[in-house]
Amino acid sequence: MKRNNFLVVMILVIWFVISFVTNILGPLMPIIIQTYKLSLTMAAFLPFSFFLAYGIMSIPAGILIEKMGEKKAMLLAFSLNLAGSAAFAINPLYSTALGSLFVIGLGMAMLQVIINPLMRTAGGEENFAFYSVMAQLTFGLASFISPFVFTYLLHQNNAFLDYIFNNLVQNNLNWTILYWLFTLIFIVIILVIAFLKIPIVKLNDDEKTGTSQVTKLNIKDREDSANPNSREYKYRDHSLFAGFGPVEEPKYAVAVVAEHSGPGSRVAAPIASSMFDFLFKKRISNA
Repeated sequence: MKRNNFLVVMILVIWFVISFVTNILGPLMPIIIQTYKLSLTMAAFLPFSFFLAYGIMSIPAGILIEKMGEKKAMLLAFSLNLAGSAAFAINPLYSTALGSLFVIGLGMAMLQVIINPLMRTAGGEENFAFYSVMAQLTFGLASFISPFVFTYLLHQNNAFLDYIFNNLVQNNLNWTILYWLFTLIFIVIILVIAFLKIPIVKLNDDEKTGTSQVTKLNIKDREDSANPNSREYKYRDHSLFAGFGPVEEPKYAVAVVAEHSGPGSRVAAPIASSMFDFLFKKRISNA
């Protein structure tokens, strides 16, 4: 596929947004704890809800992406982020914060599953290492910038911010302006992605969701006793056998691995048997 420079830039922007949002959510935690006078137990549920979403969504995200395609999955991910940030901006309560962090975490988990294979496709396999480094630098840049944005929005006074505080911020909780900022960012990215042409990503074997999905086998094309090499070579089972001998007083241990060779009893075991025959005959001749 021809390299898509605009899509590469867009993926780097997504890395920036992921880092920017997550690095601001961290400093917001003490403010949320102080605002709602939370106990340590209740406070602990805030980061837990965010990272719980990562744990829950990582594998299902891969399955969803394979079913929906990268573009629809990205739109879904940013829609989740938008829903989470807007919900708390409109209704800033502790219970809403828990749900908001969980939903944003779901979206972030989906994005991280999507963008690495997409970067490889958009930038080209030969440039993937370079763009991966660029993504990490972009991620770091966002983490550097986010504290300055955080400080500016909470402590700077100007007419525009005063207008937002008076018309959007609920209950004089000025720090919730950051959630309005997240909402705006997610809306802009959704609009850009909606008009963006995203290629179909062909996943490498190590990017897929499981063994059955990698081999794409069903009952009809599985190996059987009559045709052990029915699969394409790279999808055939490795042949493995390990044993020791003699049984009464073991002196030797043999392990045989034959790549992509089929059942162990057909390939690896006969090789091991020949090795044991050689070792036993050598032992007898030396006795």
